[in-house]
Amino acid sequence: MLKFPSINTRHILLGCLVIITSIVFITSLSDIVLGRIPFWYDPARDLLLGLGNHLKPTLIGQPTGIPGVFYGPYWIWVLSLIQYISLDPRVVALAALLIPYFILFPLVLMKFKKVLSLEACIMIWLLFIMSFKNYFTSLWNPHLLPLFLVASLYVLIVIDFRRLGISSLSKTVLAGFLVGLTASFSMSFGIGIVVGSFTYLLLIFIYLFLQKKDSPTRLIRNYAVFILFLMLGLLISFGPFLLFEMRHGFNQIESLLRASASSVVTQTGMMDKEIVLTFLNIPEKIFKIPSALFYPLVLLALIFTKQRPVWLRKLSEDEAKLILALFSLTFSTLFIYLISKNPVWDYHFIGFEIIFLFLIGVLINRSQYFKKIGILVVVVIGAGFILNSLGSIQDKTILTDSLRAKEDVTENIYADTDKQKFLVYAYSPSIYTFDYDYLFKWYSKGKNYPQPITDLSQAENV
Repeated sequence: MLKFPSINTRHILLGCLVIITSIVFITSLSDIVLGRIPFWYDPARDLLLGLGNHLKPTLIGQPTGIPGVFYGPYWIWVLSLIQYISLDPRVVALAALLIPYFILFPLVLMKFKKVLSLEACIMIWLLFIMSFKNYFTSLWNPHLLPLFLVASLYVLIVIDFRRLGISSLSKTVLAGFLVGLTASFSMSFGIGIVVGSFTYLLLIFIYLFLQKKDSPTRLIRNYAVFILFLMLGLLISFGPFLLFEMRHGFNQIESLLRASASSVVTQTGMMDKEIVLTFLNIPEKIFKIPSALFYPLVLLALIFTKQRPVWLRKLSEDEAKLILALFSLTFSTLFIYLISKNPVWDYHFIGFEIIFLFLIGVLINRSQYFKKIGILVVVVIGAGFILNSLGSIQDKTILTDSLRAKEDVTENIYADTDKQKFLVYAYSPSIYTFDYDYLFKWYSKGKNYPQPITDLSQAENV
């Protein structure tokens, strides 16, 4: 039997919290300021759409993988709002990703200490920031999904489903809005979260029915009301989409219906087995060990703990609601992926790491044994992370797809032309040169550099 010495777990965790959070924030800020962040097709296209929103406000966002269907406009609106302050992608990344993650995410996560424990919440935060640092620096709309999912989870589990008061109903509307917002940032993942939210409400009322504390009639009435208010929140979040559809003949809805009935994308994505394995392999990213080793270790820890088996101890109502929410959102989203007639890609699993982290948080909350194992894991992973971070600080390599590398190219072009009019041609595997298009716009607007000529008919005058 593994025995642990008597230690002050809270002090150790607080030390890890200060050190690791500081390192992640400083290194992320350094990457952004030095331009060592990815700058490719998607972020550059979205920044151009943000600039376009200054001229003509949009009700839709960037195109999805389904022809004729677009994301919601919220990501473009966020980028566009920040671009009123600065066109520099560094400022945009700082305001759209780094600051929200290091302010909003911890604030929402700490709310869960009433359901889990402070130690569990700290461990979830530390494991998350050590494993998914790229979410704080790389300008891509799916990278905000974990933040929305944590907020959605919290609102869903704090709703008092026994009462039809203003507080419960307003929280239900907020939950619907947050879930809809998730779908606006990632349609594939978001649709599963929407379906999972309705599944969660159904399971909650089955749970309440089994407790036999309320009459079936009252429960059915309450269930119908909460469903309506959840739908109201969804309608509010989908408001721009619906307004756009009303003005343009509901073409996107028709495209979505066609996509649900048959494949409308020529590429082939993951097979069903790959989808399941990709989901099951998420712990590898968090705990840095193969999934084939992770699951047996967790099972052995459950078997050999001295305490009463954690799954046999009575759940608090908040714990039950959290587990039901995690179960509903996970299996609904996986089900959508497995039956989808259109391709599923790796990035569709961004957000699922929150599911695993909260399940680990439940185990930590229910067992001192798991709490001490969790601290040991955080310390070991944290030590490796700190050493790796120290090495990366000394690494001065500039990747070819980074913002800094493409800024260097742009500045060299301006130096060669001596800031005179010029025609530029840039090769891109994706055909579109959104990255350089945006950089030239930024330099011409923010630094008074000439804008390149794009019309070949004008080239003879250069």
